[in-house]
Amino acid sequence: IRSELSAIILIRGYVTEVVPPNTLVVRIVERKAIGALRHGLAYEQVDPAGVVLAKSATPVGLPIIQIGSSGVDSPGFAAAVKVLLAMPASVLVQVGSISATTLDNVSLTLTQGNQTVIWGSAAQSGLKAAALAALLKKCVGQPVLNVTAPLALACGPAQAVTTSPSTSTPTPKP
Repeated sequence: IRSELSAIILIRGYVTEVVPPNTLVVRIVERKAIGALRHGLAYEQVDPAGVVLAKSATPVGLPIIQIGSSGVDSPGFAAAVKVLLAMPASVLVQVGSISATTLDNVSLTLTQGNQTVIWGSAAQSGLKAAALAALLKKCVGQPVLNVTAPLALACGPAQAVTTSPSTSTPTPKP
């Protein structure tokens, strides 16, 4: 039974228990897709360990994980997974894509409201996820949400307003 179960990719783990006199109990833990990686024209549905569970033409309601040319063993993938696992279900369903090429530059795009979330590093992901849930209620319609410092949240326009330096010349004194 163990060799048969270990060959099934959708099984993350299992435990067998013998209950005398003639019962065998098998407890199975399934793998669950956390996101989708684009591979050519298809999407690979992957679990937190990076195991490909299925391939499809669309991301099938999963967040698209964008890690550049890096693989599932990269720091970017690890950071993206840590962030996605910390998300409450109510926020996770809104995540259209997550981008992370290093441990420190995670950002999200939300499908509802087309908002960008600047996450920063994967550190304090649980606190940042809770802060994001609160920020989504307070910053409706704001295109950019920033949770890089979860105790000092910010939201606002997509582009910062820049001021140009003054071009006036000083008036000479007589």
